[in-house]
Amino acid sequence: MLIAAKLKRLLDELKINYSVLVYTHLANLRQVVVADVLTDDKGPLIMVRPLNRPLDLRMLKQVLHRDLSPLPTINVNRLFQDCEAECWPPVGRVYTLPIVIDASVLRLEKVFFTSGSRTAYVRMRIQDFLDTQTRYRIVNCTHNEQAQLCLPSSAPVIKNNLADEFNKLPSNVQKLLAAIKTSRPVDIVPVIKNDVLLQNPCSEVWRHAVLAAERAQSLCKIVSPELDDAKAYLVGLLQNFGLLLFSYLFPPEHRLLQKWLRMNPKASIVRLEQRLLGMGRALHIVRSGHADLGAQLLAHFGIAEDLCAIVRQHHSKQYVGPDATYIKIIQLTNQTLRRQGLGDGDLTLEPAILLDLGLTSEQVTSTINP
Repeated sequence: MLIAAKLKRLLDELKINYSVLVYTHLANLRQVVVADVLTDDKGPLIMVRPLNRPLDLRMLKQVLHRDLSPLPTINVNRLFQDCEAECWPPVGRVYTLPIVIDASVLRLEKVFFTSGSRTAYVRMRIQDFLDTQTRYRIVNCTHNEQAQLCLPSSAPVIKNNLADEFNKLPSNVQKLLAAIKTSRPVDIVPVIKNDVLLQNPCSEVWRHAVLAAERAQSLCKIVSPELDDAKAYLVGLLQNFGLLLFSYLFPPEHRLLQKWLRMNPKASIVRLEQRLLGMGRALHIVRSGHADLGAQLLAHFGIAEDLCAIVRQHHSKQYVGPDATYIKIIQLTNQTLRRQGLGDGDLTLEPAILLDLGLTSEQVTSTINP
C-alpha cells in the first residue's frame, strides 16, 4: 500500500493534483508537514505543522483555550485504521477530525506528508492541501527552527526528576561511568577497553563509540605528543552517550531518528533531532540536543568537567575554549567514520579542521588504516 484508501478516494473525488513519492525521492525536509494528534475532554484534533518547526503545546493550549495533550499512539492508530501504525496523514476531512494549521505551513509552496504508508509521501501544492480540509483554524504555535538550534549550551533539558531519567541506564553502563569517574584517563583506558567491547556489540551507537574512541586516540597521538591521548579516547567513547540514553528512554523515537539519518545520510543529526522530536516528553528530555543531554548525564555521574565540556561542544565549529583541539579531533574522527557509513554529516574531511590540527588527509588515512 502506497497510499491510504480513504485518502486516495478523497483526493480523487476532489480532483486534487498530487503525486505519491517513495521516501528515497524526498529531497527537502523543510516542506514536510506532519500531524500531531492531540485531545482533551472535547475530543481529538489534528495540529498540522512543518516537520522542522517543533510545536509549542503550551501556546496552543492558550490560543485554543483547551487543555490539550498528545493522544496515545495506540488510540491514534485506531482513528487512522486504513494507515500503517504512526503514519497519520494530516487531512482531517478523511478521518472526521477538526484541523488546526500552523501559519508557517501557509508559507510553503508545496507540501509533502505521509500517505498512510511507511514507504511513501504525498506531494501537492499548498492550495490543494488546504482544499482537502473542510474547515480549519490558523494559529501561530510553533518554534522557529533557528531559535531552537541556537539554544545556549547551558540551556536546561528538564528540571524535575532528571536524575531518575539518568538512572534508567543499564547497570553495566553505570558501572562503566563510575569507573571513569574515579580514575585518570591514562589509568582507566587500558582497563575499560575490553569491558566496552562487551557492552552491546550489536548496537550501532556502541559500535560507533568503540571505533570513535580508538580512532580519536590514534589521531591524537599524531597531532601533538603534548596532548592526552587517553583523554581523546574517553571523549570519543562518551560523545554520544546522550544519544545512547535517548535510545534506552525512547526506543520508537530513536528508531525514527535513525531511519531518517539513513534516508538523509548527509544531514546533521543536530538538525534532525530538532525536526523530528517536536513534541511530548521526548522534546523535554532532548530539546537542547543529544550533546547537551550527554554532558548533563556525565556530570550527574561525576565525570570530570573538561570531559563534560568537550562532549557538550563536540559538534560546535565555533568553540575556542581550552579543549578546542580535542573537539576538532573528535569532529575529524566522526568524519572518517562517516566515510565508513557510521554516524551523520558530510563525507569529506574538512580542510579547515585538518589545517587547525596540522594534518593532511594522507596522514589521517595512513593513521586510521595502518
